[in-house]
Amino acid sequence: MGLSLALGLIPLVLFFVLLAGGHLGLIPAWLIVTGAGLGFALWVVDVYRYGWSRDRPFVLGPLTLRSAVRITLIGIVTVLVIEKLVFVAIQGFSFPTYFWDAIADWNYRAKILHLTGRLDLDPRSDTFLGGVAPHYPLGVSLFRAWLSTLIGKWSEPAVAAHSIAIYVLLFGVIWIRLSKKIGWWSGLLFAYLAISIPLMAYHAYAGYADLSISFFFTACLIYGYEYLASRDTLSGLVSALFLASSLFTKNEGLVLMLPVLAATVLVVVWSGRLAPRSASAYLGIAIGLLLPWIVLKAYFGLPYAPTESNAGLAFHLEGLERLFGVLFLQGSFNLFGLFFVLTVLLFWTHWRRTDVGFLALPIFLFIGAVLAVFLLTDNYEFLENQMTINRTLMIAMPSYIYLVGISFGRTFLLYHAREFPGTAKS
Repeated sequence: MGLSLALGLIPLVLFFVLLAGGHLGLIPAWLIVTGAGLGFALWVVDVYRYGWSRDRPFVLGPLTLRSAVRITLIGIVTVLVIEKLVFVAIQGFSFPTYFWDAIADWNYRAKILHLTGRLDLDPRSDTFLGGVAPHYPLGVSLFRAWLSTLIGKWSEPAVAAHSIAIYVLLFGVIWIRLSKKIGWWSGLLFAYLAISIPLMAYHAYAGYADLSISFFFTACLIYGYEYLASRDTLSGLVSALFLASSLFTKNEGLVLMLPVLAATVLVVVWSGRLAPRSASAYLGIAIGLLLPWIVLKAYFGLPYAPTESNAGLAFHLEGLERLFGVLFLQGSFNLFGLFFVLTVLLFWTHWRRTDVGFLALPIFLFIGAVLAVFLLTDNYEFLENQMTINRTLMIAMPSYIYLVGISFGRTFLLYHAREFPGTAKS
């Protein structure tokens, strides 16, 4: 958890320092150690509150057909997880980044920031805000530039390690949080499903920023829902910090995620599950941390998307056929399209009638917002040529799989009577 928060918050700290006239060399490596220490502190608090373990221990009893099948499945999933991690590590550490957007928009920008060491605020300069795509948030590029500064030179393996670490942390956070809800081996299965999406594994070594924002968005929803379920203030704070990290990673954060989360918070307040003061604090923390970046964009007139001037309203009915092909007929998402349809049919009533709906709401709102951008505006061209539709839809997939995992546990495993004692009847 400390490392997860550090990956999102360190770029914000770097941005504040550079904005004040400092340089990357002012931020020592101890900052990430502090993040790890924060994670340890959170773990100590968790142990103090709930004891060493809230999960049922794994005890190997008499071997039966059921236990044999279970052990076999656990073994298969474990081997597949290891295979995925080894694969992305080989891909990431064996080759330099060779995908156009990753180089031009993220790594080249990071290299400029590393070489200059400062934040150029002259819009006439070739190195203005990193020199490439200045309208993009600086989070990913700043972190990679800082890593290279710590090493003393530009390092492709260090850049690759950034994406691979996020891939591993995505698996870890989903597994750990689901394990507390539905048991460790069921959590292992759903965590594997999240990282087994082919496009997800591809982004683990490709160098794009989409995996980062997907991870921060997923963690934001996981801990936001945990706060609603348990009233654990620490979980609410962690969720707000992950939201801030999302907003500083890609433009989708401010354009799509913030409105979606704001709408969800309003619904939760209206339902009586959240006090207006708590809602204001939650959104205030996230927006407050991003305020300097928002002001900077407004001051220089930076757009929130490169195609804003051509994003007029236009309904593209033919896009539905193309979208069907993206989700069901191609290999980027494997069987996720079918998985989505079946699980919606299976759990829709559960989401509508129980507090799990508060987790489902922002996920479906985000998916709806993404589809609206590609189907109802001239950004349809990016659905037609599939330049960005796949990676944008991918952002919501890990959180959706987590939602299904929670729903599976509460519907079939009945863990909710312990974890959510007030909702057993639902």
